[in-house]
Order: sequence, then structure tokens, then C-alpha cells
Amino acid sequence: MGQSEIPVEKTGKEMESAFESEINRAVVNTVLDGIITITHDGAIIKFNPAAEKIFGYESSEVIGKNVSMLMPEPYRSEHDAYISHYIHTGRKKIIGIGREVKGRRKDGSEFPLDLAVTEMRVEGRRMFTGILRDITERKNAEDAISRLAAIVESSTDAIVGKTLEGNIFSWNRGAERIYGYTAEEAIGRHISMIVPPDHMEELNRNFEALRRGERVPSHETLRMHKNGNLINISLTMSALKNPSGRITGYSAIARDITENKKIEAELRESEAKFRTLAEDALIGIYLIQDMRFEYVNAELAQMLGYSAGELTGMEDMLECVHPDQREMARQGIESMLDGQHLGLGYHGLWLQKDGTPIEVEGKAAFTLYRGRPAILGTALDVSERRFLERQRTDFLAMITHDFKSPLTTILANAELISIMKTGVDDEIAGMADAILRSGERLRRLVEDFLVHSRLNSGGLAPELVIVNVREALKGVIGDFKNLAARKAQTLEAEFAPDVPAIYLDARLIQRAVSNLLQNAINYTPDGGYISLKAERAVQDGRNFLVISVSDTGSGIPAAEQSKVFQKYYRTSKGSRSAGTGLGLAIVKAVTEAHNGRVELESREGAGSTFRLVIPEDLKAGKTA
Repeated sequence: MGQSEIPVEKTGKEMESAFESEINRAVVNTVLDGIITITHDGAIIKFNPAAEKIFGYESSEVIGKNVSMLMPEPYRSEHDAYISHYIHTGRKKIIGIGREVKGRRKDGSEFPLDLAVTEMRVEGRRMFTGILRDITERKNAEDAISRLAAIVESSTDAIVGKTLEGNIFSWNRGAERIYGYTAEEAIGRHISMIVPPDHMEELNRNFEALRRGERVPSHETLRMHKNGNLINISLTMSALKNPSGRITGYSAIARDITENKKIEAELRESEAKFRTLAEDALIGIYLIQDMRFEYVNAELAQMLGYSAGELTGMEDMLECVHPDQREMARQGIESMLDGQHLGLGYHGLWLQKDGTPIEVEGKAAFTLYRGRPAILGTALDVSERRFLERQRTDFLAMITHDFKSPLTTILANAELISIMKTGVDDEIAGMADAILRSGERLRRLVEDFLVHSRLNSGGLAPELVIVNVREALKGVIGDFKNLAARKAQTLEAEFAPDVPAIYLDARLIQRAVSNLLQNAINYTPDGGYISLKAERAVQDGRNFLVISVSDTGSGIPAAEQSKVFQKYYRTSKGSRSAGTGLGLAIVKAVTEAHNGRVELESREGAGSTFRLVIPEDLKAGKTA
């Protein structure tokens, strides 16, 4: 018996040791954490399946190799020195402590991991076992949470978290700004502290809906500031759920819209005032957006023969514009909506509901309607006025023609008598000269009245053709040589050699220059000097024709220089010769009709210079 017990006892110990070894092997091979065992010089002797999965190496690829192959720099270069330092000094950095480090996979990618290292001795040899876990997903989750927290804290909206009971557990800076409470003051208190009493029922309904899993639509409501003031907010509520899907609380995102509400109220009040004024206006008023009438007043509807609803229901407001002018109108509207023009005046043909064309003039201006580009405009039916103006112009033209015919005969005979002074009584010759001077003045008056009539009727639209400027001006100065000679004045012309032929209405330009020369002769004393010049100038990259008339007359007082281009205005200095007071007004109108401008330099006692500055890039046809 005694002899048989000894082998039985040994067999049991061996079995126990084998059993423990199998258990350890099973744990090492099935555990989710990587387990790596190395010798004192860093050689890998154990590399479990989890480590294979984490690093991407098969066990056979790493056994016997230095563990630094699993590390990125600078850890790879420092690892062996660290082990040697520990063995000789006993100072620990990781062993028995654990820390977060970086690993390097077979494909070269780096990743974060938690590492714990333990030291052991096997058969007298020093070994180290590392237990490691890939924490990539955890780090990504932490980064996402950190980013979300930063977004929440930096948001200008109030973001508040509440328990199922309504107690506040999260309160961002936006909530502090909107509601006036700090996070310390708000967290732990019930949300009712910012809800007006008459809105608690609404809040409870929303809580109940969220508990049932229903969606609460974003809506506008009221909340209460710490100081007691009511705040208009736009509120979005949602349920908070744990990983299993159970509702654990609520979140609320609120935006302060108090100022927006104030602006909306002011806009409604302003729009109501505008509609009241527009509906009482005696002129058509409209608002265009996307080529549709968004609003028309009663006057415009009546003018066009539609109801207001018919006009605002049109797919394209250009149905009201004459077909010949629709494309031009479309381009004008689009240029305003694109911001090329903030406002402009217009004159054109519109169509009434029955197809009758009417002449309309008005003004249009860029505006914003409901946050988008639009055009606000006025429209006035001027058909009858234009008809009467044309009749008046035709009548004046007929009277002028009938008046000029006998006047031409009188002037011709008076000039003939003046030329044939030999054998003519001196008194009769003097009378002929007087008739000639008065007749010339009368002819100019008639022509001024005719041009003035065209100005008033809007008929002064230059007919632009290529004009030899030098020849056109020579023809003008020739008409005034005799007048200047009678006052012993010197009248000279100076035309620069590079003066080009450009598009002009020669007749109107000659008329304007004639008025300037006539004024120069009238206001320059006997023996004075008058010049007519034409030259080119470059301004802001554009070429201009500059025609100037200078004199050595009495000059124009500084206080009167801004008035001399007004109709019927006559300066207090100089000649008392008869005139209409229209001469300079016509000069200004003619120049502006050529898209140019008039400049004046004058000093009392030193004469005056008038300049017509006209762009050289005008095109053939009529100017607008």
C-alpha cells in the first residue's frame, strides 16, 4: 500500500499542473487583450491570437524578433536602452504602472493602446509580459465627445439637458447669455424657472409627447429671463436615449428671436403704412419680383384696365409692355436686379387689357422684398399729355415756319440794301443795318423757342451720324465773323489736328456753339477777343471731344455761375441786349443729350470759358 501511494500522489500533481497549464493557455489564447512575453533583451517568445489581430502579424512572423518592431519612433529606438536601464537601476516607467502608448501595425499605421507590463522569472531567467488593448475606438469616441462639447459650449443658441423629472443637468454658455443664469445657478434646478406660468401646460404636453416616442415639431414660444423679461424663442426639443434605447431625459435647443420679432412687427407696420399710402396715391405703384407683379395699387390696375388680382396673377409682367419694347424692358429689369443700377427713370409703351397702347413714364428702384431682390416702381399714363405736347410742338413749328418765311425775305432785302450803300441815303442805309441786326436777333429768338419747345416735349433726341467736327465748327464761326467785326472784336478758331470725326447731331451741336458765340459777342466789349477751340482729352480712360468758347468780357459773378444754365435766367452783368434767357439752358440740354457735360470757368473782369465735354464713343442712332 505504502509503495503504491507515492506514484499516485505524483500523478495527481502532474495532472494538476497540466490542468493549470491548459487553463492558462486557454485564457491567453481566448482573451480579447493582446498578451506579449519578451526576454530581458527584448526578444518575443509569446504572441497570443489577440495580439495577432491587433498588430496584423502572425505569431510566426514575430517570435524571436525584437519587440521594438511593434513600436513607432521614437519608442522603437529607445526601447532596448529603457529595458537595460531598468535592469541596472530598477527604476520603473511602465512596469507595474501601465500607461497609454502608441503601437505600429504590420501595414505601418500607428494607433493608440493601453499597456500594462509585469515582470517575472522563469527558471532563473528575467522575462516581461505586456498586456495591451487597442483603444482606437475609445479615443475616437472621446474626440467626438470633445468636439461635440466644444460645439455645444461655443453655440450662441441655448442648449439645455434635463432629466425625466425636468431637472437641469446641462447648461451651455448660450443658455447663460439668453436666460441670464450661470451654469452654477441653473444646474440642479427645475426647468420651470425659465418657463412663464401660462406656458407650463405647453411644456408638459411636449414632455409627454417625447416620453411616448413622438416627435415635437420646432415651434416659437416664450421663456423668461432671470430679470423677469419675456423672451421670444424658437425651440427644438428631443428625447435623450441610453445605448439600450430607453429615454433618460430631454434636450432643448433655443434661439432668441426677440429682436427678429421686433423687426417683423416694424416691417408689418411699415408695409401697412406703405399700402395705405400706395392705395391713396394718384399714380400707379408696383412691386416686381421674379418678373411678376407682387403688388399693384388700385391706380395702376385702373390705368391698365385689369383688377389687382389679374395683374399679380400674371406669369410674366412683361405682358403689360408693348411687344416692341419687351426685350429692352427685360434687360433693364435684370440689370437692376443684378445690382448694375440702383434706380432709373423710364418712358415707354405699355398695353392695356384690351390691347390699347399707352405712353407711360415713371421711376424704378432696387429694393429687397422678403429678403430677396425686387423692384419698386411708379407708372404714370402720359398719353394725353404727350399728345397735347406733340400738337403744341407741331403748332409752334408751323407758326415758326410761317413766321420765318417773311422774316427771311425782310433780312435778305435789308442785307442787300446794306451791301449796296453806294447811291443809298445814309439814313436809309442805317435803317437797313438796324433792320438786319433786329431781324437776326428775332430769327435766333424764334429758333430758341423752337428748340425749347422740343426740350419740353422730350423731343430733343439727337440723330447721331459721323460728323467732321472741324468742318461743322468752321460753318458756325463763319456766321459770326461779321457780327464780331461790327464791334471790332477779334474772333479766332483753333482746331487741334487730332480732332476726330465722331458720332454727333451736327445741327444741335452747331446750335449750342452758336448760342455760346452769340453770348460771347454780346457780353464782350468792343475791341475784345473771342476764341473757339476744339481738342481731344482723355479722362478715366475714355476719349472726349472738348469744344470751348472763351471771351474777354465782363465775366460772371461767382454767386450766379450755378444759375446761368437755368431757363430764363439772365446774368446781372454785361450786355442788355434782348434775349430769351434760353441760350445756355439749350447748350446744357444739347450737351447732356450727347451724354456729355458743360463746364464753366469765369472771373469777374477777366472773361469766361465754356466747355462742351462730349464722349467720342457714342454710337449711331438716337441717344436715350
